[in-house]
Amino acid sequence: MKTCLVAVNSSYTHTSLSLLCLKKAAQGFDVCTKEYTINDVCERVADDIYITGSDVYAFSCYIWNIEFIKKVCMALKTINPGCKILLGGAEVSYDAREVLEKNEFVDFVLCGEGEFSFKSFVSGEKYENISGLAYRNGEKTVLNPPEVIEDLSVLPPLYDKEELERLKGKIIYYETSRGCPYNCSFCLSSVSRGVRFFPLERVLEDFLLFDMCNV
Repeated sequence: MKTCLVAVNSSYTHTSLSLLCLKKAAQGFDVCTKEYTINDVCERVADDIYITGSDVYAFSCYIWNIEFIKKVCMALKTINPGCKILLGGAEVSYDAREVLEKNEFVDFVLCGEGEFSFKSFVSGEKYENISGLAYRNGEKTVLNPPEVIEDLSVLPPLYDKEELERLKGKIIYYETSRGCPYNCSFCLSSVSRGVRFFPLERVLEDFLLFDMCNV
């Protein structure tokens, strides 16, 4: 099963941290990545994604790109009705059931942290065994509980010299922790209690790499 990971950034200088996290987590599987901006033309983006010949198109969704992504997804379903559409990210995680009920062209929603779940999905794991996956089973919408990755050290490193060279001249995003100590009702981070940190040794090594590559 070939999967195309797609990000639609707010500008050309931005990069997608979520795309990189998922791509690294799914190493060894048939996964390609594509990045665009909200200033691109929907139809051209759909055509460019379609020619990858993928079975699944997975999109990272946020408030600034959700409407653009919906148009691209509808165009993809028109071109290739047999393809599968998977959405993930902050703009769809909080109410996956409604996303599936209101958008027939969406086949799956991946909620919460996606590294392990996405790897399970592309490896062909049964849907009922994939944490955070929302999907249709006949007339019923199934919502699997999302997984919280407590030990962040198990996640693969994201950046190396080759990756940093590819991102030259763009804004690079980096995480030292996940979660939040507060529980603000308006914020998606309140779903996950507490803060989890990446190992300090790993963070320092990455910062030294950034410095060596003049990032």
